[in-house]
Amino acid sequence: QINEMGPDLVLICGDLVDKADAKSFADFSGIRAGFTVPCHVASGNHDVGNVPTAESLAKYREAIGDDYFVVEHKGYAFVIVNTQLWKVDVAGESRKHQAWFAAALAELKAKWMKSVIVGHYPLFLKMADEAEEYFNIPVAVREEILGLMVEKGVVAFRARHWCSDLEVAL
Repeated sequence: QINEMGPDLVLICGDLVDKADAKSFADFSGIRAGFTVPCHVASGNHDVGNVPTAESLAKYREAIGDDYFVVEHKGYAFVIVNTQLWKVDVAGESRKHQAWFAAALAELKAKWMKSVIVGHYPLFLKMADEAEEYFNIPVAVREEILGLMVEKGVVAFRARHWCSDLEVAL
């Protein structure tokens, strides 16, 4: 169906699999290989765990690829992020991810690229100042990310963890 629609590219906002095991990752990779257009994916909690570990991240990276990167397409930069590393402070990973994120946004702003963040967990569900819960990013982390996004001119944030799509235009 996706191939028939003929999009320029496909961006998947995480939860590529239900259970992160070799068979599920292989099944997903087989489906992905059938796309006739580029397909880029963000990792979700089902892919790397609710509390990612070095092992779960390594397994994902080996089976699927990088869990954060930038895709430039037709004047836009899609900044694919690992929101699990914002949701949970993972030693040796979350700070590295945040430093990469800040540097990527700075580089894209310098290039005058329109940036769209693509991840799994939304920053918030209804209001930027809402309390933390299972379906959003912790308040302190959220505030830092929102500040960076405004400072660096990000135009939208796309996520899919919650029961309906959430797109935040800035």
